[in-house]
Amino acid sequence: MIRPEKNLGLANTQMAEKINKANSFTRLTGLAGALAGLMIVLGVAANFVFPGSDILIIFLALLGILGIFLAVRDAGQVQLGIVGGLGVLIGVVLLVFSRSTLLAGIFFGAGMLVLVFGMHKTGVFPAWLIGLWALAPILGVLGLMSVGPDALFQQIGAVLLGLGFIGVGYTSLARGRT
Repeated sequence: MIRPEKNLGLANTQMAEKINKANSFTRLTGLAGALAGLMIVLGVAANFVFPGSDILIIFLALLGILGIFLAVRDAGQVQLGIVGGLGVLIGVVLLVFSRSTLLAGIFFGAGMLVLVFGMHKTGVFPAWLIGLWALAPILGVLGLMSVGPDALFQQIGAVLLGLGFIGVGYTSLARGRT
């Protein structure tokens, strides 16, 4: 005969394992986002770029965005997470494969703003971080529309985006510990 206490214990153990795996993945996305942010800030502030860093930054940033999507989804804002995540993903794909920076910037910026709205509604992320990420895509798109690839708005937007990734990474790392 199967005793209920043993089944309950097995269920609790399996649930604890799932939670630990989810927390580990949350920490991984947080670490990836923080590294992407650091690389973005260093790339803008110190012109610290090495061969292949663009692809690495994009990969790490997408992992960080995935962490944001998961946090927004877990807080019940699934639609905002999906729409924002798709906008960011389309922007990245356009940037990598078509090199259409203005169109990529518009998609990326719109996706980021939707994610920022979702982040605000969840209450998971601090207000200063939401403010950074609300300004970053706006300044980035303004920079893309201004003269020259090294426009000041674009650089400021990139630094804010990088700092936002660092903040998201830290928040996700802290969230993954609970």
